[in-house]
Amino acid sequence: MHWLMNSRIAAVSIIAFALLQTPFLFTPPDHSHTWRQCDTAAIARNYYEEDNQIFFPRIDVRGGETDGVTGMEFPFYSYLVYLSYEILGFHHGIGKGVSLVFALASLVLCRLWVRGIAGHMLADVATVTLASSTLFFAYASKTLPEMTALCLHFAALVCFQRAIPDTNTPPRCYL
Repeated sequence: MHWLMNSRIAAVSIIAFALLQTPFLFTPPDHSHTWRQCDTAAIARNYYEEDNQIFFPRIDVRGGETDGVTGMEFPFYSYLVYLSYEILGFHHGIGKGVSLVFALASLVLCRLWVRGIAGHMLADVATVTLASSTLFFAYASKTLPEMTALCLHFAALVCFQRAIPDTNTPPRCYL
């Protein structure tokens, strides 16, 4: 954790981002993609209230002979929200909180990745740029899996970067 404290700029931008996002955790789904936020929250809630089998995500649209099971991407994010419900109890803000945790982890991983490529100064610039991006700011407090995907993307880049033995030589391509 000392690598983050070596840069006060990155630490302040990450803390400021978290503080600015906090009021949005307790608001209902709003603005863009409201239907998607509601469906994602419904899947997590249905895991909590009905059946927690990860391969059978259920939405609230039930009609006739259907049981609500829907086809969708792998519900990793919805299941994490469900697990958070199990620990903390049901609250609508938990899904947004999970997204915020992944957004903050994305900022940290972005800094790690850029620091390995271009050094501390550009890592600070990348962290501040990402934290001040309006699109990143908007999606950081939505009940959507976008921040989870971005965080896992940055984690993969950091792991790939660390797997290359010498960063001064170009990576080898084995085909």
